[in-house]
Amino acid sequence: IRGVYLTGVRSPVDAFSLWDDGRPYIFTARRRSPEGERFTLAHELGRLVMHPNDPTTPEAESEADAFAAEFLIPHTACFEYLPYNPSLERLLEFKTAFRVSAIAAARRVHEVGRCSDWHYTELNRILTLRGFRSAEPGGRTFYERSRVFDTIAGNDKYSLHDMATELGLPTELARSFALQIRLSVV
Repeated sequence: IRGVYLTGVRSPVDAFSLWDDGRPYIFTARRRSPEGERFTLAHELGRLVMHPNDPTTPEAESEADAFAAEFLIPHTACFEYLPYNPSLERLLEFKTAFRVSAIAAARRVHEVGRCSDWHYTELNRILTLRGFRSAEPGGRTFYERSRVFDTIAGNDKYSLHDMATELGLPTELARSFALQIRLSVV
């Protein structure tokens, strides 16, 4: 799957996916937190797999959301790792372990019957008060990216032009990927 991050694009759509000449593509505007972006990408993966040629319908969108939820937060994991009506602290540990947003974790825990309606409402109220509705406080600081670029960029045998040619990408697109290599302080 080729993922393309659209920068500087004004659109009400966060992401979309399509097949072109037998090759799947996911385009995303990267407007969400890294955790939210993972859900967006999983949703688009679900659309590619389950509805490759279908126009966007409410049913297709719901099925893609269900796919993304199960893909990122498996039903069994909610029962294996969390008690019924988990505390906020446990939910935040869970969301960190599964690299999803706190709102998505709370929704999933409720969907699978691991918390009551009242508890779900309370979790959402508290998460909203703490800023989790609009951002992901204390969340990940980097987005998912292909390890291919890290591997190739770390190899002195390939220039940026060689990498772009080998991957069938325009040089400027390869440059944008290469510049996103994550650096960390040791």
